[in-house]
Amino acid sequence: MKKYIDSIETEINGHIKLPDGRTEYTEHLDRIHWLCKNYLTHIADGNWIALYRDPSDGRYWVLTYPLGYMHGGGPPSLHSVSIEEAIEQFSGVF
Repeated sequence: MKKYIDSIETEINGHIKLPDGRTEYTEHLDRIHWLCKNYLTHIADGNWIALYRDPSDGRYWVLTYPLGYMHGGGPPSLHSVSIEEAIEQFSGVF
């Protein structure tokens, strides 16, 4: 499993949507959990979202559960955001 985040990565999804509407879990699911627990710096929590910062390059990452129709929001997704987007989504933190 690839543990760290490459500078060209902007999104890491724990799932894919199949043409027939089903959701399939990907190998990135374990990676997302590992990154959030062992590598990324936790900054703030929101309503079913969390803000993290990559200690190597300073980029901000938001953890979401985008499949709201599934139990617990389904598998997680990490995507990078600008500082402006982080401020907007997590007002009061900065």
